[in-house]
Amino acid sequence: HQAGYEYNYKDPIGRGIRFAEAEKRGYPDFKKIANCPCCGEKSMVIYKLIMDDIFNPGENLIIEWVKCYTCDYHLRYNVGDPMFFDLNSELIFDVD
Repeated sequence: HQAGYEYNYKDPIGRGIRFAEAEKRGYPDFKKIANCPCCGEKSMVIYKLIMDDIFNPGENLIIEWVKCYTCDYHLRYNVGDPMFFDLNSELIFDVD
């Protein structure tokens, strides 16, 4: 339940949770912390970015992505929500 390159770190789960909490306190695109569908730890950060859509003036473009700081699971909204593939019991992304 940890990223393969973290083999020397003594507390990967605690570190992942601390990293997620740090994003909560200081990153403007932070949305929330959730349980990771891969490792199950509450160290997956869901990010949300709202920006002007250059192809549709006057409309917003919403981009969401996730990153688990324990196992390094990461995913962008455009590949489909893990719930649609029976990998999670609830929707992660708000974006259609």
